[in-house]
Amino acid sequence: MRVGVFGGLGRLGTEVVALAKSYPGINEILIKDSKQEKNKNFISFDEFMAKSDVIIDTSCAEGTKTLIDAISSYSLVQNINGHKKKALIIGSTGHKSDVKDIVDDILNIVPVLYAPNAAQSLWYFLRSVTLLAKTLGPSWDVHIKDHHHKHKRDTPSGTVMYFIHHLESICPWLHKKIQWNSVRAGTGMILNSVLFSGNNEIIECTHQVLEVGVFAKGLLDMAHWIKECSPGYYDIQCYINYQEGV
Repeated sequence: MRVGVFGGLGRLGTEVVALAKSYPGINEILIKDSKQEKNKNFISFDEFMAKSDVIIDTSCAEGTKTLIDAISSYSLVQNINGHKKKALIIGSTGHKSDVKDIVDDILNIVPVLYAPNAAQSLWYFLRSVTLLAKTLGPSWDVHIKDHHHKHKRDTPSGTVMYFIHHLESICPWLHKKIQWNSVRAGTGMILNSVLFSGNNEIIECTHQVLEVGVFAKGLLDMAHWIKECSPGYYDIQCYINYQEGV
């Protein structure tokens, strides 16, 4: 499998590239990043598209839009339906609109997985938090906090936004009532906490990632799966269901 890393010179992208070099089943790694534009020998979008079986997007919201436009243009020129299928994983966050709407134009030709957080254990954490919210009921308030390194731009994180939307869909009484705050400090900590406040009682649930390599491994694990999927939109829950044989 040939993996293209879009944003491959960034913090997460470099981790994905480094891990991919020893990851089973990957025989070529391609890097595309806006920082390469200063180098006359940088890889072109056409070459990046042509050679990549799976593209992992670790850029930013603006970068994702550029990538989607490039995939759409490449599809029209190359008639991608007659070529080897491509697949895309979006690991960027900070999007101003729903990611499914952003990728809508390519869903008929490319399987797209949106993974705002590639730590698989986090999604089991969300499942537990959701069960707790349902069990506690409307009398408990919910507050979500994320603590990321000082270089992360978007607040709240894509993970927090996903948590809010998911909890609101399962627990209607929480609609527009979930509070949140974000901390951007330090260099290593990546922490997501959900705080439940009741009548003189507090329950705090926390998930913490100590190294960005956890996300890199998650993205590469997902690459093998999404490569075999049919064109369309997939979220992280689809991947978790696959892992569990659902």
